[in-house]
Amino acid sequence: MAGLSRALRVGRWLATMAMVVAVMVAVLAKIATAEEVIRIGNEGSDYPPYYHPNAQGKLEGFEIDLTNALCAAMRVRCEIVIVPWDDIIQALLDHKIDAIISSMSITPERQQKVSFSDYYYSTTVRFISRKTANFTGLPPESVRGRAIGAQGNTVFAEYLAKTYGSVAKLELFDSQTAANQALIDGKVDVVLADTINLWNFLRTKEGECCQFHGEAIKAWTDVSGVAVRKEDESLRERFNRAIARIVADGTYEAINERHLPFSIY
Repeated sequence: MAGLSRALRVGRWLATMAMVVAVMVAVLAKIATAEEVIRIGNEGSDYPPYYHPNAQGKLEGFEIDLTNALCAAMRVRCEIVIVPWDDIIQALLDHKIDAIISSMSITPERQQKVSFSDYYYSTTVRFISRKTANFTGLPPESVRGRAIGAQGNTVFAEYLAKTYGSVAKLELFDSQTAANQALIDGKVDVVLADTINLWNFLRTKEGECCQFHGEAIKAWTDVSGVAVRKEDESLRERFNRAIARIVADGTYEAINERHLPFSIY
């Protein structure tokens, strides 16, 4: 009888352990197959050809396609989270998002707060003015004493404040679209911004009023990268590998050609 009782206890113990092991295997399998999600911060305003809302209000454009390609290369699912430009770095630091892909220029000041991936596009910086402007010549002389516009909290606004703050009237706006509209309405004389965004604007019906003013600013190549928290070095490296991969396999070139007739890499 004692032997039978012991055998029953051992049997029950083995059955219990088998159930525990089965549960653990199921949990581990679920964890292993769980889809990793990375939250990507984007300003979400009208900033073509990089990003802009379509007729249905969904974001599209070069950087949206780029984001999807990078996430596919990393084998993760990315959720694009719209965050106002002035709040986007703080949202990253507060862990509300995991990375920023929103035409964020790589600057020493920003590098004090966040880390950047390798660049994923580069551009120059130029002024535009109305075609009916009654001033000629090249910057900086031609824009001294003028009303100059730019999107606030950008490298363009910083440049204007440093270069023209004491000799011109600076007007800063919540978005590039607002800055362009101020130029159309004659509220500013010139606007400074990314050459590619301005090129896109000048090709629109609204942009027919305006033209490039002078040449690209010398010795200034504006490069953008993926911003992550400084402690997320492994994520930064994953983005670096993904950028290199889509450049090498032709995905980047295909995206570039979909939105622009010239290379920006």
